Amino acid sequence: MEPHYFVKEESVIIPSAEEKDLLKEYNEARRYGEKEKMLKKRDALVHLYIYYGDYFHMENPTPMFVENYLQKALALNETHPLANYRIAHFHYKNRQYLEALNSFKKSLIGSETERLNDTQEMLAQMFIVNCGVLVAKEARKEIETIKINASVQCDEELVNRYGNEIVVASEKMIDRMFYCKITPQQKEIISEDIYSSIMEMEEIDRVLLSISERGYEVKFHGHKATLDIPSFYIFYTLLKSNQFITGEEIRKELFDKYLTQARSDSSLHQTFSKLKERLPFWDEIIEMASVDSKTARRLKNRFSYCVLYRASDILPKLKDKR
Repeated sequence: MEPHYFVKEESVIIPSAEEKDLLKEYNEARRYGEKEKMLKKRDALVHLYIYYGDYFHMENPTPMFVENYLQKALALNETHPLANYRIAHFHYKNRQYLEALNSFKKSLIGSETERLNDTQEMLAQMFIVNCGVLVAKEARKEIETIKINASVQCDEELVNRYGNEIVVASEKMIDRMFYCKITPQQKEIISEDIYSSIMEMEEIDRVLLSISERGYEVKFHGHKATLDIPSFYIFYTLLKSNQFITGEEIRKELFDKYLTQARSDSSLHQTFSKLKERLPFWDEIIEMASVDSKTARRLKNRFSYCVLYRASDILPKLKDKR
C-alpha cells in the first residue's frame, strides 16, 4: 500500500498528511508520559517543518507560509540550530536586524544531535557582524532624531565624538556575498556576481543544480527543468555519491531518518522514472549497475556537478561516500 505522504499519481509530497499523523502521535506520547517517543515525534515534526515548509503550500509558496512553519518548529524546540538559522534569514530580509542577530546567535549554540555545518557557522558569524553594524546604524539615526529635538538636553560635543567613531558598512555589499556553491572538490561562499555568472555559463561536462526564487532547477547542455523538492533531493543525493547507490540507500539518507511515512521502494522507482522523463539527458549522465541484486545508480565518471543555493537554504545532510 502506497504511504499517503505522497500522491501516487503525481509523486508529489503532501506534508500536511504527515504533519497530522506526527502531531497526533506526539500529543499522545505527551499525554501518556512517553518521553522517548515524544522527543522522537517532536524531532520528526521539526525536521518536516524545516526541510519541507517550502512545500506546504505548493500553489502559493509565499515566504510568509515558510516562516510560519519555522515558527512552528521553534515552538517545539526553541534552540534548534537549523530552525533558528533559517528564521534569522527571514528576519534579516525583513530588516528586523536585532531579531536576526539574536536568532543567528542561537543557531550557533547547537546541541548534542544538531549543529550547523562549517559553512553555515561561518555565514551566521558574518551575518551577526553585519546585523550589529546595521543595528548601530539604526541607533545612530535615533541619535540624530534626539539631537534635533529642542526639548532634549545632551552633551553635543561628547555625542558627536562617539558618533563619528561608529563605522557603518554598506549592507548591500555584504548581502551580495551570501550564496553557496558545492562541487565535488569543495563547498564555498560566493558573491552574487559569481552566482550569476555560473548560472549563465554552459559547461559540457557539468550538471548544474540551483535553488532560487524560481524553484528547484536542473540545467545541462541547454536543457532546464524544474523539480519538486523530493525529486530534487533524490537527484542531489544521487549526484553527490560517486559510488553506485541503491534506492534503499537513498531512502535511508532522506526519509527513514526522520519521517514515519517513509517513501517505499516502488515510489522511489516511480520518481526515477519521472526524473528520466523530466531530464532528457538522464541516460547520458547516469549509469546503472546491480549491487546485491538491487538496481543502483551514479553519475558517470566523466561528468561533474555544481550546486548553487542561497545562504538561507538548507540541504539534507548526506554521508560522504567519496
